[in-house]
Amino acid sequence: MKLTKLTVDCYLEIIKNFEYDHHTLYNCLLVNRLFCRITVPLLWADPLYNKLNILAEDNSSFSLIPSSWFNSSELRECEFKFVVPNSQNMNVYNYINLISIRNKRIQIIHIITYNEDILPNCQEPFLNLISTQTELKELVLKYFIITTSSFTPLLRREMLQAKSQSLRKLILQGIKFDKDNLANLMPNLEVLSIKHSFKNPFGEHENNLQNLQRLELIDNTLELNRIILKTKCKSLKFFIINEKELSNKVKEEIIFLLSQNHPNIITLCYVTNNLIFCQLQIGEFAYDDLPYSRQNYLQALIKYLPCSLKILSLLNIYDYSYKNLNCFFKEFDIEKVKLEVFILPFNVELNLLPNLRKFIEKAKYLKYIEIVRSKNYNVEKQKDNEREIIDLCHVRNIKCVLKFQLETYKDYFCTYEIKFESYIE
Repeated sequence: MKLTKLTVDCYLEIIKNFEYDHHTLYNCLLVNRLFCRITVPLLWADPLYNKLNILAEDNSSFSLIPSSWFNSSELRECEFKFVVPNSQNMNVYNYINLISIRNKRIQIIHIITYNEDILPNCQEPFLNLISTQTELKELVLKYFIITTSSFTPLLRREMLQAKSQSLRKLILQGIKFDKDNLANLMPNLEVLSIKHSFKNPFGEHENNLQNLQRLELIDNTLELNRIILKTKCKSLKFFIINEKELSNKVKEEIIFLLSQNHPNIITLCYVTNNLIFCQLQIGEFAYDDLPYSRQNYLQALIKYLPCSLKILSLLNIYDYSYKNLNCFFKEFDIEKVKLEVFILPFNVELNLLPNLRKFIEKAKYLKYIEIVRSKNYNVEKQKDNEREIIDLCHVRNIKCVLKFQLETYKDYFCTYEIKFESYIE
């Protein structure tokens, strides 16, 4: 006897019985397109149901990477070869509207998109997801195509203020801020990272980031960076800024804002093609100047070294001259600056640096010196000079490390921050 073919709605009722059996639902995805169309909304209805049974509460997280947003005209152009169940009256790709997180204690939420915009019909589920969490500690909104609008609706000031007691880390990328999205920013925020963004995040409001410890400003507009740096914060310890072009006047302005509003920084990193000088009470200074700048920064650097400096990394200075570098060692005030860690630039020929020996002899606080040699460094030629430096450091009880540059400079830069922490205990 031939079986009667089941209707689409019958299949829907059958598959609904597996609503909380995610293993079976995942298998249903593979049967055919119709089963997939019925199953996906069930999985999206509570995507963390299965995950939260095995995750500890302090690790519970939710990551969402929508790869496509379709507007109504684009959806009409799609051809679907199957019948949609009558009870699911929605566009095929609008699964985001089905999301319903029953768990209200998610601590980490990452939302990332590569598209031009988040359509209005997709914004509300995100807002509901964020606003209903009572213990949210980390929020990441990354938008990889910068346009005139992006995650701004998700940064409603009222919503973020509601998270002020729990949120510790906020990472934003590709944001066009709208008036006062971050006004009266969360008092317990410890990490704030803003990349590729523009406009004013604070509006006319005065902000005091009383517990902020780490601030990252990467390739934003100068206007945005100025506004952030005008925010007073005595707790800030780590600051990194990446700017492609900074005039001397702008560099001086940024230093002034830092010294006025962030007086207790202990780590300062600049990834720029022009050195920005530090007049702060900081614990370490990284000089990461790109090779096509030809100004003598070493002379200015020696002038502005802070008294509390402990770590000095010259890193990737290709454009120095040995005359300037020798002057740098000669003029270094070892009584004023109690330097403990010193890292030389790549490809230094020690036989051309007689003042380095004198510097090592006099630097009474120095504990560690590192020479990072480039791949084309002539080890045989410098062997005797290296031995002399090593012996001198041994007499002074200074750890001397001779090493070769990593495969990429990026690898070196990514690891040096952690490495610095191990130098001084």
